[in-house]
Amino acid sequence: MVGTTINPLSLGACAVLATLGGAGLNQPGWAQLSDREACRTSGALGASALLLTTAGLVVGSPPVAAVGVVLLGPAAGGLFMTSLAIVNRFADAASRGRAATHYFIVAFAGIVVPVVLTGVLSDALSQTTAVLVFCCVVLACLLVAATGIERCADPIGPAAGWTEPATCA
Repeated sequence: MVGTTINPLSLGACAVLATLGGAGLNQPGWAQLSDREACRTSGALGASALLLTTAGLVVGSPPVAAVGVVLLGPAAGGLFMTSLAIVNRFADAASRGRAATHYFIVAFAGIVVPVVLTGVLSDALSQTTAVLVFCCVVLACLLVAATGIERCADPIGPAAGWTEPATCA
């Protein structure tokens, strides 16, 4: 298929599917780790994947960006699962549904808002600047989130079986 161009929208759709697929397929693996182990591993993987994706986008290397995108899925899945487990553990039984609802609202806002702001920034400045700013902001958010999860994580893990709401020291 020499001379064929690939629609960027198709590439975006493939990236989303690869990320979501990676996030979902790795859930059983993350469940075997303690919250703290899952947080550390998925946080390090997420930071590495984000840097790879950003480098690929900035230098114009689709293969490097693709590797980063594929690695982002498992990282996001690990952080998502771990943080949701912690939210559920901190909520008492009567308010777990409400806590999960609030968690999902924040999670979806965390997906939508950066994308929109990156598009606005890309229009105002340049695509490269927008990608670099996005990378820095996401790395900062990842550090804050990982630190919070680390503070509240149970080193024993899900196998311990929690019956009482936890407290964050």
